[in-house]
Amino acid sequence: FISSLYLSVFSFRYRDCIKPTMKLTREEFLNSPRKAVTLVGMSGVGKSYLSVLLAQSGWVNFSCDYLIGSHYLKDHLKGAAQGLSEDNILGLSEFVGQVGSQEKGGLALEEFQMRQKMYKDAELKSLADACKEIDKADAPIVIDSTGSICELNAPNTIDAIGQRTLFVYLKVRQEGHEEILKRAVEYPKPLYYSPDFLLERLDSYKQQFDVVKTDMIDPLAFLRWVFPFLFEARLQKYQALADQYGVSIYSDQFNDAQNADDIIQIIAEAL
Repeated sequence: FISSLYLSVFSFRYRDCIKPTMKLTREEFLNSPRKAVTLVGMSGVGKSYLSVLLAQSGWVNFSCDYLIGSHYLKDHLKGAAQGLSEDNILGLSEFVGQVGSQEKGGLALEEFQMRQKMYKDAELKSLADACKEIDKADAPIVIDSTGSICELNAPNTIDAIGQRTLFVYLKVRQEGHEEILKRAVEYPKPLYYSPDFLLERLDSYKQQFDVVKTDMIDPLAFLRWVFPFLFEARLQKYQALADQYGVSIYSDQFNDAQNADDIIQIIAEAL
């Protein structure tokens, strides 16, 4: 269903008054003394892996999903919040859940919509916290954003991040789409759907598969079916972020990256 899948994976801002919409040269990027990187992209594309890799090279790791689960939604996760980490947010994923049959582990539509709103509100707060963290950080910092940063319909918040970062939009080649879907199913991350998109896709699914009610939908089957549509819906949104604030790179160019220096060189070459 998708011509190509893109990830917005990196953003950088430099504290020497470079305007966010100015395209940095390779030299400006390499010579910037303190970097702030925001990883942006779909669930399963490797944002958390890359942020941990950067952290191992001395970068501060700011995970938006971790903050959402450990702070803003902590009371709702109960005991699950205790097991959260920057690279393990299973408790948060389980709370956000999937819509569909409760007998098969899904959530009723009204409950799912309520949790979607809670997640979005918490995400906006996490991005505000990210801006503060970037402003005060003395070390390089990686912001591991959620996959739904392009869905928030909050231009002031996005611009605040954009004014502190250079978005690097990583494109996934066609042959990589199935692997991304596989990761999303096997290692679920919280998925946010814009309200209109969710209702439209649910109606389409029920018509296509002759399902009468939402609570009769198999949650996992719906996830597999809707994920490519979600990719497609986000392509232009991610690209718009990259066009305004950064650069595009194929994600597989990072496959051999071992540390922050490797990642920096890859982005520098793209610039």
